[in-house]
Amino acid sequence: MEGGAIAQEEAALHITISYALSVSVSTQVAALREALFGVESESQSTSSGASAWQRVRDVRSFFFFRFEAGMTYMIQGQMTLVISVVNADIMSTLVHLKSEYEEMTGKILKMTFSGATEAHLLAKEIAAADISVILTSPRPYPGTWEQRRM
Repeated sequence: MEGGAIAQEEAALHITISYALSVSVSTQVAALREALFGVESESQSTSSGASAWQRVRDVRSFFFFRFEAGMTYMIQGQMTLVISVVNADIMSTLVHLKSEYEEMTGKILKMTFSGATEAHLLAKEIAAADISVILTSPRPYPGTWEQRRM
């Protein structure tokens, strides 16, 4: 490792929500809702303390710095929830879930869509919800029904 480098063992919690999985999308979203709003038992915590889900929910997990116009601001952050999703309908549901979570808890949920081939259909809503997007294919081809509206 380079001198002065910052090593972070866990940067994000990754999940997938897709029509291609063996359970329905509504069941997958319900499981995500339960993980976000639910209370975990002590047996689900790791030896280092909080579980990954607790660190996603906890806005005090770590701090990062933002440099803007020569000024440095320390901002509270949390572990990012990265959701692999390609379908605009599912993304719309997740945008609503993020809004609901933030309204009910008063905490910020740091969310990123990975894949996101239909994100252009919800660009304004995704931007308004402050959700990051990682496009994983530069020239996507609709190989599945989920990707039909590219």
